[in-house]
Amino acid sequence: MPTYYEVLKITPAATSAEIQMAYDAQYNHWRRLVTHHDPEMANRANQALRWLEQIRMTLLDPEKHAAYDAQLGLSAGVGGLVDPQAVISMVAPPPPAPPMVKPVPSPIAQSANVWICPKCQTQHTAGALFCKKCGCRLGIACPQCNTLVSSDSRFCPTCGVNIPEAIQQKEFEEAERQHQQQEATRRQMR
Repeated sequence: MPTYYEVLKITPAATSAEIQMAYDAQYNHWRRLVTHHDPEMANRANQALRWLEQIRMTLLDPEKHAAYDAQLGLSAGVGGLVDPQAVISMVAPPPPAPPMVKPVPSPIAQSANVWICPKCQTQHTAGALFCKKCGCRLGIACPQCNTLVSSDSRFCPTCGVNIPEAIQQKEFEEAERQHQQQEATRRQMR
């Protein structure tokens, strides 16, 4: 388990300003991933932000910082020149990180190899376009890259496009194209 200092990539002798700068850099990295299209990545980003906040509250509070260093054995009055990494490796590990929370799989795609019909709950091999029992649509092609995905997918795993928005945009463009063709035909008939 990495120490708070290793997470922030700073030394135990870092000043409050250095701690804050390192925290800000890590925070900005993970904050951008909170809205990631992959729910697992978004979950990891949220956990990292909670962990970073715990680190910030500990290292920027003088009393908590001293207690944390004491737990690591860093405040034992070591004099002279010492390699902080050597000291850190000799002491007990810091408190454990919060447990990773696994996302709950969607009812339609419970595994990568099985698609379950949302209507009748029949299992099908991933890639099936329609349910063999009730005919419900199971798979669609990504409007941008043509990758076959389950019909409940919000984002394409290959190109990352928002599938419902891309379908709506494609339908709008098709309707606009048909409208222009009809207008051109009307003009020709005059």
